[in-house]
Amino acid sequence: MLAFAAKAVGQMLNPSVNAYLPSRSRLSPIAIAYHPNRQMLCLVVRVTINWTLHSHGLRIMSEPIATLGDALNRCQALGMRVSRQRRFILELLWDTKEHLSAREIYDRLNRASKPIGHTSVYQNLEALASKGVIECVERSEGRLYGNFSDSHSHINLTDPEQIIDVKIELPSDLIKQVEQQTGTVITDYRVEFFGHRVSS
Repeated sequence: MLAFAAKAVGQMLNPSVNAYLPSRSRLSPIAIAYHPNRQMLCLVVRVTINWTLHSHGLRIMSEPIATLGDALNRCQALGMRVSRQRRFILELLWDTKEHLSAREIYDRLNRASKPIGHTSVYQNLEALASKGVIECVERSEGRLYGNFSDSHSHINLTDPEQIIDVKIELPSDLIKQVEQQTGTVITDYRVEFFGHRVSS
């Protein structure tokens, strides 16, 4: 009887819940359990998420964030509230296209008459980075944040000190060579270049 009840409830839930899952994913009811503390019945389900196979691994399908508008839309799609402070931070990162520390972001926004507190800056940066809306780069002197969150490489300049985002594609033969030497499967990669600007 529990299995029949779980199936019936699952059929009612599936249309609404599946709307939030990737294509061809499904929600499968398993059983109904009694929750003594809340004095209610709970539906136990299994969520099967569809993964798409790429040439170098498994990734959930996702559109790249190419503009400020894409970043704002991604926030909304993820259920993140686009507050005034959060919009200030995203606008700054997309306008400058630099890798900035939390302190630099705080200073620049306040100098631009966009008041925001230290705590709000840190909380919003951590939330945006954890959801993949912005990039967080770990450095010995602290974390830096950038607008480009999709897979990419970096050129680290020493004079002036700066990080430049660059998209490169390594030859497939080189990737296969690394996989054979290490007994691994490469699913993604990031190359860190180091150098300086050519004097004019």
